[in-house]
Amino acid sequence: MTENIKDDTWIYVVVQNPGAGNESYLAFSDDETEKGQYVPAFLDKDAALGWLYNFSSKNDGKYEVQAIYYDFLRDQVKESGYELVIK
Repeated sequence: MTENIKDDTWIYVVVQNPGAGNESYLAFSDDETEKGQYVPAFLDKDAALGWLYNFSSKNDGKYEVQAIYYDFLRDQVKESGYELVIK
């Protein structure tokens, strides 16, 4: 699916601790499946907000959805050793 996304496409990612100086993309480590370490991202803002609502209701912390260019996020995630998973 990611091969069909143009580099200048806005996608949505959940940011942990936004504006706090130590903000980061929300990432997961899943050793029980083949996903490994990944950052979820969304093509649709409403889908990202819905996912965040479900996630934040079960987890403490400050989170927000931010728009970012696909190529920028893809490269940052890859440099960090994570996989970008488009939902």
